[in-house]
Amino acid sequence: MKATIESTEQIVELASSGPLGALAEGIRKTAGLAQAQARVWVGTTENGVPVQLLVVRVAVHKDQPPEVFAQFERELQERPVAPPELPAFPLRMIL
Repeated sequence: MKATIESTEQIVELASSGPLGALAEGIRKTAGLAQAQARVWVGTTENGVPVQLLVVRVAVHKDQPPEVFAQFERELQERPVAPPELPAFPLRMIL
């Protein structure tokens, strides 16, 4: 699948009583729950299906030159305002 996505300004708190696997860095334990923050990204698949993503981490591969890191950081800071119709995520969608 291919999708075009765009970051928003919306940050959500993810919480789980089970393991969060790859989210090990940045996870806090509060009252027995594993918690992490994620940014909401929105977009569409190549067939036009609207999607929402909860992105905890995004990075440039470590072998890239410093100018690529700098460009990535600039682009990552450019975020449009979240659309007002952006719904809440149902709990069944949160790991």
